Amino acid sequence: MHVWDAENPRPTRPRNFQGRWKLNVWAGIMGTKILGPVILPETLNGASYMEFLTENLPDFLEEVPLINRNKIVFQQDGAGPHNARIVTNFLNQQFPGRWMGRYGPIRWPARSPDLNPLDFFLWGYCLFRATKYFLTWNIS
Repeated sequence: MHVWDAENPRPTRPRNFQGRWKLNVWAGIMGTKILGPVILPETLNGASYMEFLTENLPDFLEEVPLINRNKIVFQQDGAGPHNARIVTNFLNQQFPGRWMGRYGPIRWPARSPDLNPLDFFLWGYCLFRATKYFLTWNIS
């Protein structure tokens, strides 16, 4: 986009980053246990992600023995809502020095080519389970 003007007009170009995708899912892996998945709002922002972190995440952590909770490394990708100030402040309190993200204490760059457990295991596993469920349901 190009704008020519005698003074800086401060133009903005509207972008719709989440317009194409209509499903936001959170899931986690803790040892050999899968946490979730949880379907998040279609249009995710810092406030709605923070709502998930404060209202739903504690329910999953209730099942984790106390001795293991201090070993949790919370990992998230570079999505905009994950980097909202309220979210990063919350993660700094709940997982001090033990969370990965674009601006976290353990850096995880946006669009990193490195695979993580969710990339190489969990999403395939969920797809397999969903396919198996729907095939069984359609046969019955």
